[in-house]
Amino acid sequence: MPTLSPTPPEFSPKGRYTQERMEGFDKAHQDFWWPEERKLMHHLMAEQNEAFAWTETERGKLREDFFKPVRIATVPHTPWVQGNQPIAPFLFEPVCEQIRSKIEAGVYEPSSSSYRSRWFCVLKKDGKSLRIVHSLEPLNAVTIAHSGLPPNTEELASRFAGRSCGTTMDLYTPFGAMRLVTLPMGWTNSVPIFHEDITAILQPEIPHITEPFVDDVPVKGPLTRAEPIQKLTRKSVQWEWGEEQDKTMADLKKAVEEAPVLKPLDVTSGQPVRLSVDTSYLAVGWYISQRDAIDPNKWNYIRFGSTLLNSTEANYSQAKRELYGIMRALKENEYTLVMARPLVVETDAKYVQGMLQNPGAAPNATINRWIENVRKFYFELSHVMGKTFPADDLSRRRKQPGDPERCEFEEFLDTDPPDPITYSKKLPGGRRSSTF
Repeated sequence: MPTLSPTPPEFSPKGRYTQERMEGFDKAHQDFWWPEERKLMHHLMAEQNEAFAWTETERGKLREDFFKPVRIATVPHTPWVQGNQPIAPFLFEPVCEQIRSKIEAGVYEPSSSSYRSRWFCVLKKDGKSLRIVHSLEPLNAVTIAHSGLPPNTEELASRFAGRSCGTTMDLYTPFGAMRLVTLPMGWTNSVPIFHEDITAILQPEIPHITEPFVDDVPVKGPLTRAEPIQKLTRKSVQWEWGEEQDKTMADLKKAVEEAPVLKPLDVTSGQPVRLSVDTSYLAVGWYISQRDAIDPNKWNYIRFGSTLLNSTEANYSQAKRELYGIMRALKENEYTLVMARPLVVETDAKYVQGMLQNPGAAPNATINRWIENVRKFYFELSHVMGKTFPADDLSRRRKQPGDPERCEFEEFLDTDPPDPITYSKKLPGGRRSSTF
């Protein structure tokens, strides 16, 4: 990726980036950048002007010597012919103009195919422009699905943790019968095919600069902690610095030094990962943290979560709830924790260790099933005092308006009555004691 000059020259129109487009850009972002930042952006857009498209005809397509034309694989079927609704009189000319522009851009070409699919128009966000939408239900019904999948959104988002700013570039690749010669929006295989092509193009910039998500290319901004003083740089804020500002700055410095901000999981450091779990009659509270690679006394927080309990789960005995909570926390974070070495699970319920070490002593099949689910993970169980356990607060969360209904899984179902559990532990001297 080309580097930018720290001292860009004054703007000079070049190629597609005309004076008019530059002025329109400034008008849309007039309060966002300082003059020098704006000058740098204009320099970038002028130098790379062919990478930007303002009109349909300026849109490009991938070269066929790099990416072969897509062939739509289908199961045996009969061609379909679907009629369209007549175009409303007031929309007729705008629609025709849309089609003309797509023909000029090479998106449409004449066709004599035996297939005819419906299409229609919808208004864009500006309330005036039209977007042509192709009805691809018949095509999707006979298409052999592509095996590719888009990236996991949760993992992708975690890679941008701690980045105060970033950007997203959107890449896009009375008439007779026409056919679409680009990947049709809405076709079942368009997403994985296009994502593969974009990933291939940007391979040298992955993952340190970007990680594409289909046609969106999020660009990682610099890691910075300047946010607390950024508002002082705004043009609309009057500069005022006094005793109150000094105190605020001191507090901010201390907060920045000690703040447990969320950080991405460091899979290369070899530092232990910790899952802390606490369960109440309301919810399962948990958080994930990892020891800092530089300061062994510091733990960086990765994720926080709280899983609400339903009425049946809330009526479990405390011991049963604690075991169930550990299972739920491990299951919900399986994607993050699988193969994490070393992994430590923290709980304030000391008796859970005895339950996991003696699964045969459990009183019913439900608890045995939970124990087996927990034992699928490789971890060290650690007991912490409840008074100093941060996960305890997360387990006190009540249901809030707008909370989604939790999906029930077979392994979480419990038809046994919520009776108290008795568990015997052998003590020195041959005596036995009830743990709970």
